[in-house]
Amino acid sequence: MAASGGGYPSAAAPQEGGLIHHDQHIETQAGYRGEAGVGCLGAGSCMPSWFLPDSGDTSAGSLRRVTESEDAAAGAVPRKVAASIAEVEHVELTDDTVIEYITDVEGNWDYFMRFVEKSEILYWDDEELGAWGPGNLCLRNHGMLVFGGDVPDKGPGDIRITRWLTSLKIRYPSQVFLVLGNRDLMKLRCYAELQEVGSAGEIWMPPWDPKAKTFDDFITENNLERDIIGKLKWVLHCTMGCQDTTFGTRKRELALLQGRATDKDVLDSYISSVDPRGKDPWMLRFIELGQIGVILGDTLIVHGGVQDDSIGHVPATENMPESTHDNAKDWIAKLNAWKDAELRAYQANPAFCKNKDGVVTRGGEQFMFYGTPYFGKKTVIYYNPFQDGNPVLRSEKVQKYLQQSGIRRVLSGHQPHGQVPTVVRHPETGLLVITADTSRSDGHASKLFNPADNRGAAVSVVRLQGSAVIIEGEVLGGRKHKCTVHCDPKEDEMPDALVGRQLEDNSWVKTVLCDKIAADDGKHRVYTSLGKGFNVKVTELLEHDVCLRLQSRFKNEPRFNVRLRDFRADSRQRLDITEHDADADEAKTVPNFTFNKDEFESADNYIFSFMGVLLNPAKSELGVKIADQVNKLIRRGKRVIFITNNSNKSRQGLMQEIEEKYNIHIHATALARKLTPSSSLPESLPPTPSNDAAPVSPANKAIACTHVVTSANTCAWFLQQMQIKKPFVICSTRILPEELRQCGITDYVATTDEHGNPKEEYLQPITSDRICDLVSRNPDVDAVVVGWDQQFTALKAAVATQYLKWSREKKTPLHVISCSMDQSGYLGDTAENYCKEQNFEKRKIRAVGNGAMTEVILKALGDDEVIDVGKPSRILLEQLKRPEDEGGLGIDFQKTVMVGSTLNTDIELANSGGMKSLLVLTGVSTEEEARDERK
Repeated sequence: MAASGGGYPSAAAPQEGGLIHHDQHIETQAGYRGEAGVGCLGAGSCMPSWFLPDSGDTSAGSLRRVTESEDAAAGAVPRKVAASIAEVEHVELTDDTVIEYITDVEGNWDYFMRFVEKSEILYWDDEELGAWGPGNLCLRNHGMLVFGGDVPDKGPGDIRITRWLTSLKIRYPSQVFLVLGNRDLMKLRCYAELQEVGSAGEIWMPPWDPKAKTFDDFITENNLERDIIGKLKWVLHCTMGCQDTTFGTRKRELALLQGRATDKDVLDSYISSVDPRGKDPWMLRFIELGQIGVILGDTLIVHGGVQDDSIGHVPATENMPESTHDNAKDWIAKLNAWKDAELRAYQANPAFCKNKDGVVTRGGEQFMFYGTPYFGKKTVIYYNPFQDGNPVLRSEKVQKYLQQSGIRRVLSGHQPHGQVPTVVRHPETGLLVITADTSRSDGHASKLFNPADNRGAAVSVVRLQGSAVIIEGEVLGGRKHKCTVHCDPKEDEMPDALVGRQLEDNSWVKTVLCDKIAADDGKHRVYTSLGKGFNVKVTELLEHDVCLRLQSRFKNEPRFNVRLRDFRADSRQRLDITEHDADADEAKTVPNFTFNKDEFESADNYIFSFMGVLLNPAKSELGVKIADQVNKLIRRGKRVIFITNNSNKSRQGLMQEIEEKYNIHIHATALARKLTPSSSLPESLPPTPSNDAAPVSPANKAIACTHVVTSANTCAWFLQQMQIKKPFVICSTRILPEELRQCGITDYVATTDEHGNPKEEYLQPITSDRICDLVSRNPDVDAVVVGWDQQFTALKAAVATQYLKWSREKKTPLHVISCSMDQSGYLGDTAENYCKEQNFEKRKIRAVGNGAMTEVILKALGDDEVIDVGKPSRILLEQLKRPEDEGGLGIDFQKTVMVGSTLNTDIELANSGGMKSLLVLTGVSTEEEARDERK
């Protein structure tokens, strides 16, 4: 029984040393079909009869020869392919032409079926074909299909998907284009490498991977026989970048098509599918019809991507040296011609043999190597367009080359980046680079029917029509997305215009969610992704929030300059972190989570979290060293800033504490001396009075405002931006109200008096009368602010809840603003001899945090939308980066290092702003937690 899953017409099989030339008409003089006959597809088209298995027997060998007259009787079209693949640039595109792009299917039959279901140009016609699909797969007249490479390896659909794509290419030669990927080219190796087992030390090893596991080590570790079956498993898993499931998924597909399958059937399927003299070389036929690159109008399609060394480059052949071409169309034509020449060499000599120099090789070996790291930076197939798992802009050289060649869009695959295709917009040239490999959308997908499935239910279609690129589909959970972008951003509408732009944390805007959740609340929700190594962090943000987060180079249009006062709370920001296992050839790349001392010292600004970073020099030798290092930065003219989530700290008071208690000389900074000229500033300024309530000199106040940020200050600054006049303020000291007054907000309602003493009326037991009485005194508050209240009571929470609840009921909802969302606060450590019997000595003392208090109110309200102004909030980042004339500190995040002690506040703040960060282990986060986060 044949193990190939279908048959090719013998007349179309390559002859010895020859190739079916792509610049001639391809003739299929006869074919195979099942006894049931050829199903007519309508619209004057018919599936090639050699494709269809017998309806009564799904085995690969149950196909019989069909004559020309039978085809005519069945309504088949003439068997000549009308278009020249080598002259693809002459394909005419009209305004009605719809091009759809799919790439990196990797044998996942379910994904292929979902793509067809989403497609506007593909459809199933005729009768049900069982395992082959719900009919004949057809293409509409106005449609073009581009497959971007990598048909096989990670699912039980290798044979069927390859045959369907080949069938479409033969039936619609000027509408279907097959781009070749590394996984496709690798299969050509099977013919030579699986002819014999070979003795130890003589088995061919991939020259691009000197550390590849040897065959004998592999079979020993996996307890396999040293035979040709074991060798196939080794070749797939250790030298082709396949998963250890690839052998099994091929076997499963063969059993599905034949009724049963043996290990030998799997072996035969890999060899026969690329045998130039075989009856049915279905993988070879796909590669024959495929191309390394395709240009359609102003769009270039390659599998991996383009970079400085690969653009224009064509490798050498036996008779021709390598060459470089200045025009993309000439380059791609020559590159495809090189591929054809290499494939002719393969067909002439597919097995190992000695060349004229006595070196063991095989025909077309350079073509196979072109899809591997062997070619370095000169291949467009095996190229990773990302850095450490995240997309980056193409170089100026690449942009200029493509622009001069009339290329405005580049489509590629090869490197996955989450659940949705990635658009990278180039602000200077308008170039759009779309990477559409979504093969790692869901590392937790069910493995029941496909043990290699890392896609789950996510599916997207990239569609080109005229100047528009439309991306639509579904992410995990069935949520729908859609966006339309153009090379000219002026053609884009909001929020689609945000797609392809990069945020401060280096994440990319991927698409716009358009499901029921977005429709119900009337807010445009934008979907972003940030890659790190082999993980992708997915975030859902409101349109306004995205505009605030845009990097400056992408914020080049007035519509992106939004007002901070329009900021809205959003409870659905973080969606997911997609984790996936690396392939064998990718696992060698270790994400970089460190930076060296030179990078640290080259920064201009240093932001220090107060708690957990600074230690008292009087009690700790480490505290002395920390103060010394910070003072060294100050002496070198660096700007230092200290921040805290403690809303009970004033800026002037914290500055004094840092100077007096922690021995850090803030007054000596270059900025401090600039703010207080030498004529009025002595060499050593007197410190601020120890009593926070005492008057503060203008000089000290100015210095504190440029070196210290507290959550109370950020809260007041934000309320000023929001034009909030009368907030209800929950607090236990005078600090938060004082910051409000400094920002011009004087009509507030606080739970403390003007001296910072708690008001007795808010310390009483909770009753309905007391709640109503307190609300009636100030019924017109316009926001609720929650500080870190160390005398928090049920009555305070109840009054806040009524304000919020009643405002929502009358359709004028108030904002909830929290000075931080910390769940706990660190107050210090227990003494060495404290409760020794219970081992309570030297333990961290924690208090209920500001965030926990805010959540009490939100739980009572039945809502979860809150505006956080502490670390790591967007509001704090805005205050840090905005210019001084807007009340900000004017910090350039690209030149800043954040030093913190807590992963989920300090380090997250740095990540969100695109700053480098340094985690110290003297605060909340432990080394174990840091290692877990790194993983």
